Amino acid sequence: MAPRPTRVLKHAAESIAKVFGLGRSIEPLTPVQHTSFETWRLRTASADYLVKRLWGLEDPPWWTRIEQGMALEAAALAQGLPIARPVEPTAPAFGYAARVDDFGTVRLYDWIDHRTLTPADDVAAWLGRVAARLHGLMPLTGVQPEWRWWGVFPRDRWEEWAAIGRSQDKPWADALAEKVGFFGELGRSIQAAFTAADDQVLSHGDLEPYNVLVSAEGPVLIDWESVACESATLEFSRAALSFGGDDPARISRILQKYVDSGGTLAAIGDDLFLRTVSLHLCHLAERLDVEVGKEPPPGWMQGQDLTALISQDLQTLPQTVHRLRTLATACLG
Repeated sequence: MAPRPTRVLKHAAESIAKVFGLGRSIEPLTPVQHTSFETWRLRTASADYLVKRLWGLEDPPWWTRIEQGMALEAAALAQGLPIARPVEPTAPAFGYAARVDDFGTVRLYDWIDHRTLTPADDVAAWLGRVAARLHGLMPLTGVQPEWRWWGVFPRDRWEEWAAIGRSQDKPWADALAEKVGFFGELGRSIQAAFTAADDQVLSHGDLEPYNVLVSAEGPVLIDWESVACESATLEFSRAALSFGGDDPARISRILQKYVDSGGTLAAIGDDLFLRTVSLHLCHLAERLDVEVGKEPPPGWMQGQDLTALISQDLQTLPQTVHRLRTLATACLG
């Protein structure tokens, strides 16, 4: 996406400050990043804020997911969880969101002076405590996740991607066709683990190191746009794996801190890390949709060599599943 002209960012800063009742902006919006959502720094005479553009002025079909996420975010804030503090608009469109002129639908947070989390940071106790409290906020009963976000699809969907790939002479098409059965079996294993855990919650959905900022007051959890139905066990096990860096002792310690804080881990054996596997599948499916022309690339996919990444995923996924099952067994002792 081409950079927005300075005059546009200056006008947007003025409009956003007005809509959120923040007084006068003192300079144009400063870009921060563009992954799934565009973000900017807003500077006013009294304070700085992070601006996140959710979409344009017309709500997409999935806007209620964002509203649902804001409800969980508000509950977490009310319970004193260490999260980024949202700014309420004077006239909300919904939740913490407001419409701003021709700029779009946006939300704001207090600006956090921070550094990024590093592997040297020991946040095991913090993560276990935050996740255990988060999982107690909105338990669900009899709810299934939206399986496409777990990379679980009917067999004919995988066959369709392979067929389109062959028609477009994609180098990965034959390998995908050969693994249709593997993906079907893996999807059933993921669904079975979710059912066996039987601990559905509405949760953050992206408890990853890149969503933790280290402020002067301590770690802060950010980015609530992936809120959805999760298995508490599978979500936290994925988090333990991400924060633990594939180190069995470190992962086990993180899992124990969750239990020590009141969390419960279902006894699902070596299925423990299947939520991480499902994330690999989801990303593969998203890349396939973009590669065959079904969907435009999202911000996080810009600049990726999709052909190479798809080929690599098809080659390594079986080994990844085996490795994570072995690691789960080691972590469970």
